[in-house]
Amino acid sequence: MTFNNELIHVKDILQIIDTDDKYLSNVYNYALSNIKSVENIEKSIDFEIYKIFKLEPRALSSDYKGGLCMIYSDFIFGIAKYKCTSLEEYLQMEIYNYLSNLKSTYIEKFENNKKIIENIFKEKINKYGNEIYGENPYAEYKKVKDEFIHKLLKYSTENM
Repeated sequence: MTFNNELIHVKDILQIIDTDDKYLSNVYNYALSNIKSVENIEKSIDFEIYKIFKLEPRALSSDYKGGLCMIYSDFIFGIAKYKCTSLEEYLQMEIYNYLSNLKSTYIEKFENNKKIIENIFKEKINKYGNEIYGENPYAEYKKVKDEFIHKLLKYSTENM
């Protein structure tokens, strides 16, 4: 992540605030850090996934065009990495990584609602994910998920 990445986020957030009069109240009401009970979980997940798909692609594209093309993820033995070969792959893998971490946080916070959380994630990835994952966002997301660990472990072991 670069300084330019953060400037892009600030610009995009300001633009959202200018065009969406509900954005700030949604931050207050539905940001993951602000919800305390399961009653607002669907609105919260919707909001958080919306933010990822709205804010990350432009910033991540800037990073990739600036030479950042590595994906990093924590594993039992340390950090695994993978060098992406295209902007599309980089965006799909980074956003998968963000969504995976977000889903894990929801499940940790609301552990008795794992199935509900997984179903909401599927629905919201399909709602917001077309730009990154194409016509069938959740199916492509699952494909990236299935290949993610394999790619990172293979690349990491080959480049030790």
